[in-house]
Amino acid sequence: MLGVIESLLAPALRQALGDGATLLLAPAGAPPGDGMPEVSLFCGALTRWPAADAAAGGVAGGAGAGADPSDHREPAHALWQRTLAPDAADPARFDLPADAPGTVVQVQSPPGRLQALGDDCRVEQGALRFLQPPSGQVRVTWRGDRLRGFVERFAVQVEVDLGVWAPDAAAADRWLGSALAALLAAFAELDLIDLAEPPAAADPDGAAPRLSMRLLRPVAGLAGIARGVRLVESQRWTRHDAVITLRGELELSLALGRPEPASTIRQIQVGIDTPKATTGVQHLDGTIGG
Repeated sequence: MLGVIESLLAPALRQALGDGATLLLAPAGAPPGDGMPEVSLFCGALTRWPAADAAAGGVAGGAGAGADPSDHREPAHALWQRTLAPDAADPARFDLPADAPGTVVQVQSPPGRLQALGDDCRVEQGALRFLQPPSGQVRVTWRGDRLRGFVERFAVQVEVDLGVWAPDAAAADRWLGSALAALLAAFAELDLIDLAEPPAAADPDGAAPRLSMRLLRPVAGLAGIARGVRLVESQRWTRHDAVITLRGELELSLALGRPEPASTIRQIQVGIDTPKATTGVQHLDGTIGG
């Protein structure tokens, strides 16, 4: 799930580094053996934020200490998500699959950037049409029937470690500066990050559990910088590290299948029942007379 963030940022980092340094999407280890500078990117942990609120059992921006998290859950719905291909004759038109049930609720292009339905694009005659041909992939999300399960949202933060191995401090500073600028610029362009995507195919019976997670409105900030030196076979290597904190709202959706059948009151009849009137006086022996 966190590897999605690394893969999303990798193209921007590779473009910034060019051929002068190697990019490693993993925790930094020993200095590289080929003598080239190396830049490493690793997302180590996702935790609730602020930590004090999570430790108290509450939900950031919602319940306080000791509150029941289920109080802030919403009903789950069937979700599907697919990447569409443009029409060969019209790059602004994307045919929608005929077997996709539900309603189009979200469009991303490129992935991570939201396109406003009705403003940037619209659904018409079985297709998605953009005002201008999009420059990146088009990812569409549909929403279907209500299912058993829940949707909840809470504030989180992700620790992103950016490290550089270089033969000298000046080179390490230069490479770290280039990588950090590219990383922060890439984050600034994102509206959301799909950490666990909805399925690409519909489940007619709604029987299989489905989990989707996305980080909404991510904001990145520099949390700290550190440096060190290591000798490897009499060669001096400089290590520079930057920690970026990525904060946003995590939306977690868990669908558990079709809802249980429920009894429904179809009709209520209202009437007045009045007892029949009797004449005379009832005696002690039960007879009625005048």
